[in-house]
Amino acid sequence: MKKELLSPAGSMEALKQAIHNGADAVYMAGSLYGARSYAKNFNDEEMKYAIEYAHKYGVRINVTVNTLILDSEIKDVIKYIRFLISCGVDALIVQDIGLAYILHNKFPDLEIHGSTQMHNLDDYSASFLEELGFSRIIMAREVSLEDINKMKTKLEVETFIHGALCMSYSGECLFSSVVLNRSGNRGKCAQCCRMPYELLIDSVKQKRNPYMLSLKDLNTTEKFEDLLKSRVYSYKIEGRMKSPEYVGLITRIYRKLIDNPKCDVSEDVNKLNYLFNRGFTLGNLFNENDCLSETPNHQGVEIGKVIDVTNKIVTIKLSDELNLTDGIKFKESDLGLTVYNLYKNNEQVKLGKKGEIVTIPNTIKLKNKDVVVKTTDSKLLKELASYEEKKIPLNIDIFVKVGKPLKMVIDDITVEDGIVQKSINNPLTKEGIIEKINKTGDTVYKFDNVNIDLDNDAFIPVSIINKLRREILEKVDQKRLVKKEIKENEFAHKKSGNLSKLGLIVNVKTKEQFEAIKDLEIGTIITNNKDIYNDNKNKYNMYLEIGMQEETEYRNEKLLVNNTSDYMKYKNNNEVMLDYGFNVYNSYTLEYFNQYYVTLSPELTMMDIEKMNITNNAIFVCYGKLRLMTMKHCLVTGKQHCNNCGLCDKKVELKDTFGNIYPVKSDKKLNYIYNCKNKNYIDLIDKLKKANVKNFRIDLLDENKEETLKVVKAFLLSINN
Repeated sequence: MKKELLSPAGSMEALKQAIHNGADAVYMAGSLYGARSYAKNFNDEEMKYAIEYAHKYGVRINVTVNTLILDSEIKDVIKYIRFLISCGVDALIVQDIGLAYILHNKFPDLEIHGSTQMHNLDDYSASFLEELGFSRIIMAREVSLEDINKMKTKLEVETFIHGALCMSYSGECLFSSVVLNRSGNRGKCAQCCRMPYELLIDSVKQKRNPYMLSLKDLNTTEKFEDLLKSRVYSYKIEGRMKSPEYVGLITRIYRKLIDNPKCDVSEDVNKLNYLFNRGFTLGNLFNENDCLSETPNHQGVEIGKVIDVTNKIVTIKLSDELNLTDGIKFKESDLGLTVYNLYKNNEQVKLGKKGEIVTIPNTIKLKNKDVVVKTTDSKLLKELASYEEKKIPLNIDIFVKVGKPLKMVIDDITVEDGIVQKSINNPLTKEGIIEKINKTGDTVYKFDNVNIDLDNDAFIPVSIINKLRREILEKVDQKRLVKKEIKENEFAHKKSGNLSKLGLIVNVKTKEQFEAIKDLEIGTIITNNKDIYNDNKNKYNMYLEIGMQEETEYRNEKLLVNNTSDYMKYKNNNEVMLDYGFNVYNSYTLEYFNQYYVTLSPELTMMDIEKMNITNNAIFVCYGKLRLMTMKHCLVTGKQHCNNCGLCDKKVELKDTFGNIYPVKSDKKLNYIYNCKNKNYIDLIDKLKKANVKNFRIDLLDENKEETLKVVKAFLLSINN
């Protein structure tokens, strides 16, 4: 099976770099609704041009509409999608379940791909996407190649093969949204995982790399043969925020490996180190356990050491080349500059070679000897900025027969004009015709084979040859730019289910919390404690909160599930309630799940909720420390998988640079980071009730008996008022 190389483009120049370095497909975003809103991206005019440009080269364009969508935005999103369809977009990448539900009904022929933000984990996740009309599943970065190869789905499988990794399960991170009011699910991630933290165990600071949430970048070049043998169809490169030069180089590297998996790409990979690297890892894709980076930023490549430093001059012994206008950084001091003045033996030079001693002005007030790393290689950037535009090879047959029109044929396209005359003085030659035909100018085409059936002493004006060349190439263009007809159906909200209201729901973590509230007028109790659940499920309306991809075969239970895999696995034999990992952001998602109680996204504001069509199945979390991250990674050991060291049974916390302390919990398989403070909507209960919210949820974490009673009684009073 032919494999697809899928490259990123955050700008027009990056798109061209991807195409001319061998991408089969490119994914990109418009000005809105893309998960990388800080990339340059493409306005409508650029989008139309980009799709046509790519299609001339036979390159697919997948456009990201992969943010969560509010009810108030639905009309504009549909209008934008109509525009993309009119441009000939090949596929949309979608995260929002409600939007996918609309598209499946409204544009049934539109190709949609399930974003990695939908936490696509396995065949169960794939079956959920199939029901919603998706044709491709983009695997979560947490899934191993071994597990991908076990999948039986008929969907195309896409997975990331290179680029930035997230510490949290895809689509399960609220860190940036809750702490800094910049939602990753809305394309504005502030990358809290790249910030420094202290690890506290029983309130004692541990000696750890402060960037304990920052992962190295994925790099699968050394294992690419395994990927080629796998069931993965589309190999995806991360990097819509990266430079065009980076996109070109990384596309070239993987193009070489797809075409010849045994080729040596070490020289190109070394160049990549100068463009951007946090260190490289094989990640969860190949079950690598040590994935943490030393720095959250581009760490560059060591090129020398400072051997002397004064207030005015820094003296460096080079272990690699240093050019004028290169960017350098002093590793320990974390100071950097662009080299605009470079001296050797007190003479200004443009280049310092390996082994030489050079000096630069101390404009950054460096005080100590340090390691020098190159972060920008100006010579390399100049080299990579220049690329050869690909030309599409064509075969053409030309018929020059006296008394008949001049005729040109490419495949099933034929053009003809004029009448070939008998030449008196200046007959046409094959060489002359080939010369004229090969003047394809700024088109994307070249002629590999020109077959000419030429009568002796034939003549026709050169203007006719040129005219037909232009015409036939225009028709080739038109054929390559034919857009798929996509019908549009009427679609409107349907009636919601008839679920009764639950009232107040309390999620308890400890037996002390359960004992405190069990005799209060609580509609429903949730717990992740199996002993509490099993001992009391027949006495109370109770749900068991289960972890990600549990192996237990539950039957006839009530379960709180947090992802589509567990939803599909358990829904037929159990009663399931959906947690906020489903990122329910609009009433269309509520409608899709109208048979189930569904927890609304905690990212919704009061204003958002007031504009929603809230139905009886909606649950709103009105109190608690929100779960900011769900991750495989163990913060205590720094390893990617739990090794049962027992330290997580103690009190584990993260402390940020502002002094905020985030609780960390473990279920021995996954680890969870919770917010530093409680969300508390008690003052908005009346507004929420007016917005038709009927089911209110309290999430307890470390509250003791007295704190539990105080919180729950206060909410009961407010809700029942």
